[in-house]
Amino acid sequence: MVGERLIHRWLDYWHGSATETSYQYRYYRCAECHRLVTWQKIRRGGCACGAVRMRPAVLSRWDMTRCVVLPWTV
Repeated sequence: MVGERLIHRWLDYWHGSATETSYQYRYYRCAECHRLVTWQKIRRGGCACGAVRMRPAVLSRWDMTRCVVLPWTV
C-alpha cells in the first residue's frame, strides 16, 4: 500500500530504523524510566536518563500518533 510505505519512510527519517537485521523492533522502552526510545536515540547512547537496558515497546494509540504527527516530541 502506498500510504503505508510513505508512513514507514517518514518514521525512518525521524526515528531511524534497525540496519543490522529486519526482525528487530522499531521502538523500545527504557527499563528504568519507561520512555519511548527510538533507533536514533539508541545510536546516540540510549535513553536520556542514562539507562542502557531497553525492552520492546507496545505502542498505545497516543504514542503512535506522537511518532507520526509530532515526531520531534519522541
